[in-house]
Amino acid sequence: MPNLNGNGLPLYKVIYDDIKRGIESGEFNPGDKIPTELEIAEKYSVSRITATRAVRELEQSGFITRARKRGSTVNTPDSYNAGNGQSPFISLILPFEVSNCLAIVDAAQNNAFLNNFTLSVYNSSRDEDTERNIIENLLEMDAAGFIVWPAVPYGNLEIFSKLAINKKPLVFLDFPKTGINAPCISLDNRAAMYELTNYVIENGHTDIAFYSTSVKDLPTESERYRGHINALIENGIVPKREYILEIHNTPDGEYSLNRDDSANFEYNAFKARQSLEYLMSLKAPPTAVICVNDICATHVVREALKMSIAIPETLSVTGFDNLDICNYAQVPITTVQQDFKDMGRKAVELIMQMRKGKNVKSNYVIATDLVKRHSVTRI
Repeated sequence: MPNLNGNGLPLYKVIYDDIKRGIESGEFNPGDKIPTELEIAEKYSVSRITATRAVRELEQSGFITRARKRGSTVNTPDSYNAGNGQSPFISLILPFEVSNCLAIVDAAQNNAFLNNFTLSVYNSSRDEDTERNIIENLLEMDAAGFIVWPAVPYGNLEIFSKLAINKKPLVFLDFPKTGINAPCISLDNRAAMYELTNYVIENGHTDIAFYSTSVKDLPTESERYRGHINALIENGIVPKREYILEIHNTPDGEYSLNRDDSANFEYNAFKARQSLEYLMSLKAPPTAVICVNDICATHVVREALKMSIAIPETLSVTGFDNLDICNYAQVPITTVQQDFKDMGRKAVELIMQMRKGKNVKSNYVIATDLVKRHSVTRI
């Protein structure tokens, strides 16, 4: 049986991984000599046999060239990438279809290419188990870094902890994972929604509904809800509980999230129609609906038009994210644009910095812009 460290890895593999990281991060440059097998044995308190196996594995992977009397010399990246049989790659894991956010993928891919890396892209479909399986497989494939838009706010602590223990560069998008020390790239959701709500108020609306997936379970939606409420209050408008709607609330008010349903077109259409029927039946129906994202807004616009509710003459509608569907909806939707290209570019940049052992900040905020289209009218 091989000797194992506390994490269950063979000791030779621990040494192999440590020296490999040193080579990839630039601690050892091409032409440099790594420590001798005797020095490695002393440094890691292992037998000479264990040290020799680690060095042989490095040679077989193409990271070094061993020569009698001259020691072990570090190869060029081209050599050890070829020795691995593949180009080094960074993995981007999104919780939705890639088509929903091509700008992130495009910018990340371009920046990875400039750094001589490839980018592999995966969709977790907002499913915790799928996300975990993807990361576990990529760990086996020795991905050089991970950019993850988490599937769920809480969960998969074990697999993300494993990335940290293995010192794999990790960047979160949209929101961080509590307890995991990794940088997060996001936007100021509260400030962006505050600006959007103010714009609707400036157009004369005071009866404004808020339509979300869940302000209880999703950190980004919670922050957008805060921005919305802040804007109402600062404009002297008392928020009305009957105007606050969450897709995944059951009739008795309990929260229930079926993540398969959240991605289901018919389910979202049904909930939008149900919510509109409720809102328009109120004694004082709203004149505007602020949606927490563009998917919700698209369903609200589509179902409202089917119900002969004029958009924006009877009901103004806004979204958030500026997905392509906003521009091509039956009524183009006013929304908030995130700089997804900057998000993708910055994520790869942070991965590169961490691979070189540089310190990075814990939070990076990207810019937003208000995109005004035809779904909001002045009253």
